[in-house]
Amino acid sequence: FFVQLPRFLTTSTFPFFTTKKRSKMSNPFNMSSRNGSSPPSGTNNEQEIIPDEPTMRSVGLMSAPSPGLHGSFGSRPVPSFGAPSLGFSLPGPGLKRDIRQGKGKEICTKEWSGKVVVPKEWKVDNLEKVPEDFPLERTSREIEADGNEVASRISDALRMLSIEAEYDDEKAKAKCFTEDFVSFRIRLFAATEAGQPVVVEVQRRSGSASSFMKSCRAILNAAEGKEMDTPKPKGPPAFRKPIGQMKCLADVSGVPKEEDSKSALDKATELLRSEQNDINLLGMEDLVVLTDTGKTSSSTASFVARHIVIEEDYIREVLTRELERNLFPNCDGVAEKMEEQMQKLALKLVTNAFAVTAKDGCLNDAVSSQEWYSECVIPRLMTQIKTANDSPNAACMAACAMKSLLSCSEDALHHVDEVGGAEAFVEARAVGEKVHEKLASEANECIRIIEN
Repeated sequence: FFVQLPRFLTTSTFPFFTTKKRSKMSNPFNMSSRNGSSPPSGTNNEQEIIPDEPTMRSVGLMSAPSPGLHGSFGSRPVPSFGAPSLGFSLPGPGLKRDIRQGKGKEICTKEWSGKVVVPKEWKVDNLEKVPEDFPLERTSREIEADGNEVASRISDALRMLSIEAEYDDEKAKAKCFTEDFVSFRIRLFAATEAGQPVVVEVQRRSGSASSFMKSCRAILNAAEGKEMDTPKPKGPPAFRKPIGQMKCLADVSGVPKEEDSKSALDKATELLRSEQNDINLLGMEDLVVLTDTGKTSSSTASFVARHIVIEEDYIREVLTRELERNLFPNCDGVAEKMEEQMQKLALKLVTNAFAVTAKDGCLNDAVSSQEWYSECVIPRLMTQIKTANDSPNAACMAACAMKSLLSCSEDALHHVDEVGGAEAFVEARAVGEKVHEKLASEANECIRIIEN
């Protein structure tokens, strides 16, 4: 149907409504039209009206994906079980290591100084005034205190909460990462030209919103100078009476069947075999939940954890690849972030599985009978602990896994003693005392087990 436009809406306003008259003489060689049909026959006076179409200009194409993104995490070759160097020798000063390799691809590099230094505290010099028309997040507060004092309170709170942080003193910013993969930013502003009060803004970037709010409230309260409660270990929720006595669950069996646990494990493995990287992440997240006694039943956690510890199947191949991959912590590229999260999820899965199977003797038997632990698992866990300054969260998870191994296996104690692992735990404890309280606690437990 046709609509008559007002006079002020000319064809220049809507160029796609314009039409052109093209005579048949514009096709002197009697060429076929775009749809493959020949032009209509008739006299030279015959004309056809065709609508204008947008002109194709240019198209921006992304560079070819890196080898790490081709296919899926599960489609890449699995490295051999050769034991890596426990010292994790870093490139010397001025050298760079490439995350992406290959010609014609973007390369993300980062310089290493060759030294391991304990992270510094957050110190700010001059705070920028809040820009005009700058919308602050609802998770922000004004605090009547000096900028350095507020920054010191926040850094202490992050240490007590065991949140990994990177500080930018010049811009008064802090990048924060929690152990459950929540990323957020903290920014300090000056409300007036005098520098006070100080505006503290906390902004979530990714991860669980509920987990972020718990950390955000604790950080803002600490910034105001309030006493912060010591974080309690997570556990299953408490109820007034047993769950089996609830009326809504009267007809539901209390103990999950082994077939249900096996079905959940098979579904997670199927996700790992997908050709999509994000689906691989979902599969690894499912396995982490299935081995967490605080989020699933003890029978399911025990079944899945025993399977991971004993069976040499596709899950074992994925864990081997992720543990043996070297990545820079907290990369900026999308591909590197995805691979880093996959690696940390694999580390979390190993930690959960070891914690569940350390008490029933299953883990001890597996360590003594399988070379995978002495050639891959223990060396890579110790490497993460040695580089605690780069990623305290990853070092903390590695220390938790090593605590389970050392507490139940004499063979694991022997392997760690051969390479002088006690020194690595001492260094990790020193880093944890500065920036990560849980890391210091887990490293101290490992030292105690070794000494006894």
